[in-house]
Amino acid sequence: MPENAWQPGKTAPAGDLSSWGSRLSRRPAGHWSADHWPAGHWPPARWRVPLLAAILTAALLLSASGSYLLAYAWDGPRQLQKSAELSMAFHQSELQEELAAGNADSAAPDTTGPAAGSQPAEETNASAAPGSGGKFSKLRENNPDTLGWLSIPAVGVDGPVVAGQDNSYYLKHDFDRAPSRYGCLFLDKDQDPAGRNLTIYGHNLRSGAMFGRLRAFADPAFAKANRFFRFEPAGQENQRAGQPGGDRWEIVAVFLMDADPEDPQDFLEWRGQTLTDPEELPAFLAAVRVRSLAETGAQIVPGDRLLSLVTCAFDFQNARLVVLARQAPKD
Repeated sequence: MPENAWQPGKTAPAGDLSSWGSRLSRRPAGHWSADHWPAGHWPPARWRVPLLAAILTAALLLSASGSYLLAYAWDGPRQLQKSAELSMAFHQSELQEELAAGNADSAAPDTTGPAAGSQPAEETNASAAPGSGGKFSKLRENNPDTLGWLSIPAVGVDGPVVAGQDNSYYLKHDFDRAPSRYGCLFLDKDQDPAGRNLTIYGHNLRSGAMFGRLRAFADPAFAKANRFFRFEPAGQENQRAGQPGGDRWEIVAVFLMDADPEDPQDFLEWRGQTLTDPEELPAFLAAVRVRSLAETGAQIVPGDRLLSLVTCAFDFQNARLVVLARQAPKD
């Protein structure tokens, strides 16, 4: 090696940089060059703006991701607390209404007429009677979209059902209309709450909340043993279980279907079924049976009122799990 050649760790001789410059020019692409800045110094001006932009973008993405993860993690406990509070408040109001109804019955005047010399009984307060809006009034104060209350103890469902303007809002908002991945149970937007065929949607959550445990009804033995549940629309507080318009429902079948109407083989339009025509019933039941995972032995007859509980399934693309029930007859 020539005496004045540049070597790593040595300073080139003053006044003679030809060998040093020649060696730098021969470095492979990607190695440091004279254009790179020394350690501890700012980069050249032409690099500063892109570098700062990249750092700022990374910081913003990290901050947004952290905020989302925190909100996602907190949403679960918050919704569980809300659900427990709603359930407790509703059932307390329900109990108070039942006690008021019992007191009203016991205070009813004797229809045989008062005994001689006795004073007439005081009139009872009509506002204390069931059906005056008691147990649903607080729910409707919080959310005017309140439709009713759904209770399925076997799978941990006990909460309000709402009726929104579309089928998307309550997928991402809770009962208080706050943004939430849990959403809220809601009625199909195209259905009349007083109609003969109702559909209630809810998320299939891993935590088991909402309709996360509905798949348990795919077990025929479980479905048969727990086939009765309760759904009470607001405004029917006077009805007793088992009476027409009451709140007791009986599961008939559990089936899978494709939510895509472009797939006629697996899609089943159950929402428009009224079953008032006896000739329509066999075809509908046959279509359900082909897709069914479980049947309870309960029979649908012409004129029955139907209720379907629908959630996502992951058996195939666009799969939906449907729990089909009929309004239970009189005891």
